[in-house]
Amino acid sequence: MNTTEQLTTRALQKILYVDDDEDMQLIVEVALSGFADYSLETCSSWDEAKEKIGTFMPDLILLDLMMPEIDGLAALKEIQSIDVIQKIPVIFLTAHLQPSQFGSLEQLGILGVVTKPFKPNLLADQISALWNKREEAQHGGV
Repeated sequence: MNTTEQLTTRALQKILYVDDDEDMQLIVEVALSGFADYSLETCSSWDEAKEKIGTFMPDLILLDLMMPEIDGLAALKEIQSIDVIQKIPVIFLTAHLQPSQFGSLEQLGILGVVTKPFKPNLLADQISALWNKREEAQHGGV
């Protein structure tokens, strides 16, 4: 096997989605399982997500920024403090930020931000683009 083959990017397959809004859960489920072929586990709270994360072992966490019990920023801090999951990339899904605020969030170590409302038929492409950008950066642009 040559060096190029060893550095191939890893495909995104499993996404853990955390959002307290049931309507949004349904839209994201259709967008990621219907328009794309991702394995999706949906949780209504960060506490529920923590229970499922060990058995599901997602490639990516898609996290609503504004939730009632614990917001996305507090959940991100927990993710980054737990050895087993701290390397799982996080994308925030939110309607409460302006594009000018994305940079400050990305400095916290997230993969990116997807804004609500979004076009369901394009959500998988948006997530895939952020994932591929990360994979290419990790593998030196291969």
